[in-house]
Amino acid sequence: MASLFGRLRSFLPGSAKQKTAQEVVHVLKKQPFYQRPSPWWARLTWGMVAADFMITTSMTEVTWKKWTEPVDPENPAAGERLKSIWPRAGLCVFHITVGAGLAAMIFIGRSRVVRTLDILRPGPGAEQKQLFIQGAHHRGDKGLLVPFAKSRLDPGRDHTEVILRVAGMRGHWWVALNGAKVNGHALAPENARSLFMSEWGIRSAVPTGTSGHWTSGPIVKN
Repeated sequence: MASLFGRLRSFLPGSAKQKTAQEVVHVLKKQPFYQRPSPWWARLTWGMVAADFMITTSMTEVTWKKWTEPVDPENPAAGERLKSIWPRAGLCVFHITVGAGLAAMIFIGRSRVVRTLDILRPGPGAEQKQLFIQGAHHRGDKGLLVPFAKSRLDPGRDHTEVILRVAGMRGHWWVALNGAKVNGHALAPENARSLFMSEWGIRSAVPTGTSGHWTSGPIVKN
């Protein structure tokens, strides 16, 4: 069980195993490149986990204390007794495993939702272009700082999202374009996607960037 949770924890951005990124405090002095409020389910993560905990504990308690069987199947009047310990223990372990797995999925899902991206250009004290990533789980001005050259964009399920990946880090980040601001301006998803593709130097088969697939990866040196 410990190894299972260790593997799940390793998928969290900024985990100890992922040396590409460093967690930093970045105070935004201007409009970031991308900003969008977290989705409702990410804001209600703790409530969802609390509900999951209550349901899991209730089902476990009912299974352990109330799961019975007839004393004599051929004589209903003989009453009932608790089932033997092994079936009850096995089902309780199942309830706990499912509940813990669901809670882990909620936390990991929240950590993969991007709410702020800021591109830091080279300047005094910074030799290379860097990307600041702030997920729905980050508090205040905290986030991850990664070399921009190690980041990559992939198409999402449709034109309303893009997928952000960073070389050397497991998993990906989900970047929603509906209701987002890019460079401080609220744009239609198609236009926001085009700006993302331009910033990352990506060509598309359609000039407006509305196609579902891209014809090439980065074509400019980041």
